[in-house]
Amino acid sequence: MSDEGRLDPVPEYGPNDPESWRGYCLTIAGRILDNDQDAEDCVSEVMLKAWETIPKYAPENLKTFLGKLTRNTAINMRVRSRAQRRDSAKTTPLSELSELVSGTDDPEQTLIRKELIGAINDFLSTLPENRRDLFVLRYWHFESVENLASKFGVSEKIIYVQLHRLRKRLKKYLKEKEYLL
Repeated sequence: MSDEGRLDPVPEYGPNDPESWRGYCLTIAGRILDNDQDAEDCVSEVMLKAWETIPKYAPENLKTFLGKLTRNTAINMRVRSRAQRRDSAKTTPLSELSELVSGTDDPEQTLIRKELIGAINDFLSTLPENRRDLFVLRYWHFESVENLASKFGVSEKIIYVQLHRLRKRLKKYLKEKEYLL
């Protein structure tokens, strides 16, 4: 409150202020968690992590930084939640790729994972734009097959077939690059 007893105006946030990205983060968390309250909790946790991290780290692209932080936090929350109750409907995107990517925190595995991410990015660069978009929307943004079918103007069955073919091509590509035996 100001000296005159009035409420001070709410400060306006700039493009580099994490609070201005709350809606963006809520969208990401909502797709992964499928629960408004959990998404809110996730975003609150993300904002706290961003507040603690940004002075030390100073990311070049705040949107990407917050998006990745939100995604990772939401996935971790989902895994914790899944341990308490089985819900395979939203874990499908990760389970579809689980045979290709491991999730350990061993330093050697971390290095291999970074190389694998580079290989997946190389693979994605070989795809036509619409296939790359489909892959990223499904496996990075957790878009539902129903939404993807609507966005691409095709049936859900076609989306399932295209995703299956993309995973098969990725597996072949990774075998050629000797990431898979």
